[in-house]
Amino acid sequence: MKRTTKIAIMALIAPFSAGCATYSRDDFINDRIEESRKRDEIATAQQNEINIRWSVSCLTDQVTTVRRCWAATFARPMSHDGMPYGRANIAFQVSYLNDLGPYIITLNDYPGRDPTIRIDNNHPMKFTIDGPQPQIVNVLRTGEVARVRRWVWPKGSEDIFVVLRGLSEALDELDRQRLQR
Repeated sequence: MKRTTKIAIMALIAPFSAGCATYSRDDFINDRIEESRKRDEIATAQQNEINIRWSVSCLTDQVTTVRRCWAATFARPMSHDGMPYGRANIAFQVSYLNDLGPYIITLNDYPGRDPTIRIDNNHPMKFTIDGPQPQIVNVLRTGEVARVRRWVWPKGSEDIFVVLRGLSEALDELDRQRLQR
């Protein structure tokens, strides 16, 4: 290829490649953060969502007339180093049945085994699924992360990672909705 042909080709593609050279890794990361922020704003506007992470709702059972209200999110599986991995698809709820609660719902279904929760760097706490856990919910309200070991039949223990950002706001809305009749 002749030198004049190379120069002509470079002159043609130069306007298109000029921006590529200045698009850094930091620019890429900032663009992803901005896209994430926009998705968060859209999700916040959806019905029943209090913020991007938590939704709140109340339902009355039409047979038993039990009113169940909850603040819910999805947790992620947790590896042995305490870090999340995979998709957030494991339900985690703070729930009330009529005026009883709050209960922490982790879908623990292994007979004779109770879940354990560790909020931020606090000591682990075992709790029963049979009774309310107001003290734990108060700690959850101010926490950033909860690590939960739940028991799933017949597999055994499963550790999950729950982001608590937005929970305090969701619990305020939960209290407002559950007190309405």
